[in-house]
Amino acid sequence: MKSFFTAIIGSTLTLCSSIAAQTLAESQQDYINTKAPSELTWKTFDAVVQHASQDEQERRYHKVKWHNSLVDAQQAAHKADKPILMILFFGDHRSNC
Repeated sequence: MKSFFTAIIGSTLTLCSSIAAQTLAESQQDYINTKAPSELTWKTFDAVVQHASQDEQERRYHKVKWHNSLVDAQQAAHKADKPILMILFFGDHRSNC
């Protein structure tokens, strides 16, 4: 019975992740197909802001509760039975790392 539920959950997660990836890919393709305003003037300001702003899908990482401490993240992940995503940054943040 456990393997049956594992198979269903795995299939559901795969389906959800492929739907999310497809939606994100479509969103990125829409952005690529959108022509950027050719100049920045007072008349084109709103169009430039719209083109340069992130949409809702691109702001999803703001909803994640990020931890500055690996120990805190490990404890929270263990309680929630979730994996840890680590983003490491080395170098000056004003240039390429």
